[in-house]
Amino acid sequence: MNEVVAKMLHDAKQYEQEVICGIIGSVLAQPIATNVTTPCTELVAPIQAMIDSLPGLSEFFNLQSMLEDIIGTVVNGAVGGIVSAGFNDIARQIDVAGSEIGVTSAM
Repeated sequence: MNEVVAKMLHDAKQYEQEVICGIIGSVLAQPIATNVTTPCTELVAPIQAMIDSLPGLSEFFNLQSMLEDIIGTVVNGAVGGIVSAGFNDIARQIDVAGSEIGVTSAM
């Protein structure tokens, strides 16, 4: 029983961290789209037009899609890093709650 509850508390910490990342990501979505994605898309549009003019090459290079993937990866990594750094207090509170009911951290 101790191991099951310890795993549940571990999952609670992970879920809480994911929820916080999701909220911050949602708040940042509009400013990032307006201030980063749109200007970058405008910058790569001429290059994409040149790629599209070459037969078969446009199937391999979609700069808009690549750009969105890269920006998403950078933003998700940054938000995750910020939340991880500040998450210690919440994790500590969950550990204290577990120790109050006699559960030791398994993970």
